[in-house]
Amino acid sequence: MREANSNVSNEEGRIRESWLTKSLRRNELYRYGIILYDKTGNPSPTKWIADIRTPNLYDKYFNTFISHYKSSNGKTYDLASLPLGVSFNIKNLPTGCTGYEIVRCVRRE
Repeated sequence: MREANSNVSNEEGRIRESWLTKSLRRNELYRYGIILYDKTGNPSPTKWIADIRTPNLYDKYFNTFISHYKSSNGKTYDLASLPLGVSFNIKNLPTGCTGYEIVRCVRRE
């Protein structure tokens, strides 16, 4: 059983480790769901959370790359790539739920 991490890493960590991180594709629609687990580890059926469209590469105010980026600690990067991802903040889990897993689901139109 895995519990999704709702913490967003700081900007420095995102840039330093972006080459290690798999990114979502630009301008794609992704469907997300949640699976809840009880105290014995039994999973619930997947419950829909949202369909999320990622920004297009050319969307205003969305930076895929940053050149000559100076971080808060003074280190300068010639070129930095920012991976694209989503983060969920989970609250108010039902009584008896001891864990959860965020999953990407197949969309069937």
